[in-house]
Amino acid sequence: MNTPLRKKRGNYKQRTIKKKYDLLMEFRQNKDQLSQAEFCKKNKIPESTFSGYIIKRNEIINDYEKGEFAHNKIRNGTGWYPNLEIALLLQLCEFRQERPGVTITDLILQQAGGRLLALLNEENDHGSVHDYGNAVSEGYIQRWKNRYNQQQEKLCGESASADMDSANTWIENQLPQIIKKFGIENIYRLDEFGLYYEQGVDTTITDRSQSEHGRKKSKKRVTVLAGSSSFGDQLPLLIIGKSANPLSFRKHSIKSFNYTNQINAWINSIIFNNFLIKGSNQQIKLKRIIAIVVDNCSAHAVNNDEYSNIKIFFIPPKTTAAIQPMDSGIIHSVKKRYKTIITQRLFEDALSNTPSTLDLYQACVLINRV
Repeated sequence: MNTPLRKKRGNYKQRTIKKKYDLLMEFRQNKDQLSQAEFCKKNKIPESTFSGYIIKRNEIINDYEKGEFAHNKIRNGTGWYPNLEIALLLQLCEFRQERPGVTITDLILQQAGGRLLALLNEENDHGSVHDYGNAVSEGYIQRWKNRYNQQQEKLCGESASADMDSANTWIENQLPQIIKKFGIENIYRLDEFGLYYEQGVDTTITDRSQSEHGRKKSKKRVTVLAGSSSFGDQLPLLIIGKSANPLSFRKHSIKSFNYTNQINAWINSIIFNNFLIKGSNQQIKLKRIIAIVVDNCSAHAVNNDEYSNIKIFFIPPKTTAAIQPMDSGIIHSVKKRYKTIITQRLFEDALSNTPSTLDLYQACVLINRV
């Protein structure tokens, strides 16, 4: 006897919680103009599938608006211990609120999960947090993070250490006085940054089935002193290297950039003072008086009386990350543009089979153009 062949199931498209929520909201807005069948035909959804969404609409809307589950999840599934998962999420949120900036790792979550497991009587015995470190596995924590929209993130910047009270006081009290006296177009922010001038972009495009190995990175570095106003007017860059007369400079009689040297290629008060004296002389020629706002770095310790057309103002300690715009994206943009130029140059050299060389003079020219 021949068994009848089962009809092959068609392609089934899985939709995330966010997509289901968007479909329900769209149907709610257009239900007076479109029937359910017409809406399903328009969005290419089987009517039986969308009927299931409508039946579970309260659950879908609640999951999306509460935000407990990741919106890119297909369904709001929980693990073996639902009480543990909610308790761990609540404890994590409470800890982050009370102790912002403290690092939390997967291992800490494992240990906290093991302790909660005991407290919730999911385990028979009780003990310290370290006794239950293996009760919740690494894979379980990874799935828990996916379910509740948590992720491991690299900590960047210094904003968590910023003194926001001092920053707000300075912005409300001192900054308006500076603007009133000099005009906002005459206020400049000044800061320095280190640049490894032979390093390009550290990412590449590879086949998913293969891996690309990195190469040793050059540690040749310069320090760049940069300043800009809120109108985009830039002060001349100052590049600080190690050598007083680098070999690559000897081939060129004219320099289109400002260069000085220090034994470690760092800025110090002497270099900063000379930079301000030169800048003040330029402002005298322009018949202009400007204000420069800097942080409390020891190299910035200068006397305002030495400069006739430049006045220095210092921001409060530990507020650089909050109120120094040079640190809030300008320096990052300069570095990114420079690395993009270097990477493009290396690529063109590879196409033409030309040895890739970048000396200090060429790097200084490129930095000055960015």
